Amino acid sequence: MSLYDAAKDALKIAQKADNIDLIQKLLDVQESALDMQAKQQELQAKLAKAEGEIASLKTLAKFKLMDGHTYMIDQDSPQRSLCPVCTMKNGFAVPLLQGSNWCAACSRNYK
Repeated sequence: MSLYDAAKDALKIAQKADNIDLIQKLLDVQESALDMQAKQQELQAKLAKAEGEIASLKTLAKFKLMDGHTYMIDQDSPQRSLCPVCTMKNGFAVPLLQGSNWCAACSRNYK
């Protein structure tokens, strides 16, 4: 049973007892409970967004720029070259065309 439901049940009892002060306080508790629930949902959405950003950063951390080159490689698959612009912008690996250093997504050519 949630705090809101408990306050609702107590409100019914207070109405039967015809206690105006108690009714007002219970209405305040219900309002506070709804506010807390809305805030909790907002915080859960922010947390989910932050967790998604952390996952993207962890993915990006395994990519690095090649020494003397402008493209990136995936440390798990060093033979795969990646577009640094598209990879950083999208948060996931965007490979260059195999056998060339050209990105089909942004039309850039890398050395």
